[in-house]
Amino acid sequence: MQRWVSEARDRWPLLAFGAADFRRHLDALGRSTPVFPADTYLAAACAAGDAAAMRVLDEELVARVPAMIRRIDASPAFGADVCQQLRIRVLVSEGDAAPRIARYTGDVPLSAWLRVIALRLALNAKRGVRSRGEEPSADDETSLDDPEYEHLRAQYREPFRQAFESALGELPKDDRTVLRLHYVDGLNIEGIGRVFQVHRATVARWLVRIRQDVLTRAKALLAERLGAEIDEAGSVIGVLGAEIDLTLSRVLSGHAAT
Repeated sequence: MQRWVSEARDRWPLLAFGAADFRRHLDALGRSTPVFPADTYLAAACAAGDAAAMRVLDEELVARVPAMIRRIDASPAFGADVCQQLRIRVLVSEGDAAPRIARYTGDVPLSAWLRVIALRLALNAKRGVRSRGEEPSADDETSLDDPEYEHLRAQYREPFRQAFESALGELPKDDRTVLRLHYVDGLNIEGIGRVFQVHRATVARWLVRIRQDVLTRAKALLAERLGAEIDEAGSVIGVLGAEIDLTLSRVLSGHAAT
């Protein structure tokens, strides 16, 4: 603990957040050993209202957001607006609740956690989602082919896999069998129908339902693991959408081996 705090203060010498306060913060998160302890310390200091920490957050991380969202809208005004929305979203308390940044768990870099929130804010702002009550589609998010997004995919790939593994583990045995026959053994819906002695249309409905069940549960697990909102976890899944089938195949192959 003290080593983490010392390393963070070497990096950001103006931060005054103490080791005892950091320990209480980790206890509240249920994370005794965050993967990114310096980032977790910075987030904890921001949540506690440390002005120096909030300056660091703004100068080192929030300042990168306009470059990340430039494929959505490259105008300086749009970037500045999203940055301001991001500051409000993560640093301003809602009622008696702690600010959103207090829920950052340290499982991914703080920069990646912020970028997912910024991505959601940018997409919502660009298409006027709030006024229409619509959700952006995963297709819109995965179409953003950019080095920034590839970096984001790399940062979230392992939490993404773990969420899907847990979601698959919670499925009933028959549902896992159907998915394994399809994704691992390569059977089409007619082949699976012969195994279960049902019509191919029934198998097609099974696959749609089971896949949606896995996605819904994985989204919830990912949000819980990352300290994010469900829609932000949905953005992560949207960014990694092209890898869903590959992830299902790999995870199910692992289950088959055990």
